[in-house]
Amino acid sequence: MEERKFISAADMDRMTPNERAEAVNASICRSWDEVPEPFRSKVRARAVELAQRFDRGD
Repeated sequence: MEERKFISAADMDRMTPNERAEAVNASICRSWDEVPEPFRSKVRARAVELAQRFDRGD
C-alpha cells in the first residue's frame, strides 16, 4: 500500500478547483485493504465494541 500524502488546508487553498477535486478523489478508500494501519484496526475494534453493546441493549 502506498503512503498517502497529507494535504493541508493551506495546500488546498493554493490548488485550482480541478487539483482539489483530484486530491479528494485520490484520497478516497474503496476497500478496507486501502485503509492504513493502525486506523483500520481502531475502526474495526470500535465496530466490534459497538456491536456488542447493541447486542446487549446498552
